[in-house]
Amino acid sequence: MKESTLVDVHKSLTGMTGILKELRPDTPSIMRTVKNGLKATVMLMKDLEEQGKQYKKA
Repeated sequence: MKESTLVDVHKSLTGMTGILKELRPDTPSIMRTVKNGLKATVMLMKDLEEQGKQYKKA
């Protein structure tokens, strides 16, 4: 997984959180959900990248 892909995902999710804030600034739970989703996505991508490295070594 390329670094740029990770950055693109982060930018799009950050953009979405900005839109959500404008629509419903009184709902921090949405923000929490999106942030947790972002963290999970980043963790998954890092994990997949690590697995790819292990696979190449084998």
